Amino acid sequence: MTELFATHRARLEAFARRRGTAPQDAPDLVQDAFLRLLAAGSTGSATEDRRLLFAILRNAAFDQRKSAARRAAAAALIAPEQLPQGLADPEVAFGSRQALDRLLVALRQLPATTQEVMILRRIDGLPMAEIARRLGIPLSTAEKHLLRAIRHCAAALADPTSWP
Repeated sequence: MTELFATHRARLEAFARRRGTAPQDAPDLVQDAFLRLLAAGSTGSATEDRRLLFAILRNAAFDQRKSAARRAAAAALIAPEQLPQGLADPEVAFGSRQALDRLLVALRQLPATTQEVMILRRIDGLPMAEIARRLGIPLSTAEKHLLRAIRHCAAALADPTSWP
């Protein structure tokens, strides 16, 4: 597995970028693909392991694009009349929309796995154990991703110079 990683990491990252993964997220996606292959176990053949690795990465990149498109579509659908009472005031609604835009920019700056943990926890409301299981990572790692996301988003919202 170590040789497989050393030999194909750069090609896999380029492959992920060609599939629409942001350049800063490609290394994380490749690492996740290797972890999934490691969890599945080697086939015993380097050629088959490489094929399986590229297939895992292709599927992960597709899932990532699909999730990003769903989130973007959901964010675009938020209209002032859908906001809680008191936010229907155009000025308040505009300020809330700006804050949401800043939050989305901050989220996009994070690695794909960190974004996914934050969304699954804060938007989908999944328990951390379920998030860890879905992503195939240890619970403590999922918790660290969530903490990183919360800290990053809070810092971005508190710093007006980072606003779009």
